[in-house]
Amino acid sequence: MIKKVLTYCAEQLNGYLSRYHHRPEGLAEVGHIGQSTGELTNEA
Repeated sequence: MIKKVLTYCAEQLNGYLSRYHHRPEGLAEVGHIGQSTGELTNEA
C-alpha cells in the first residue's frame, strides 16, 4: 500500500517537474522500500 502511494506521488511530481525540466526518464522515482541491513546512500 505504501509503495502504491509513493509511486502515485512520484508520478504526480514528475508531471509537475516535467514542465520545467525536460528529462525523458523523470526526476522522481521510488526506490527500495523495506528493512535494510546496510546503510543506503542517496546517489544520483
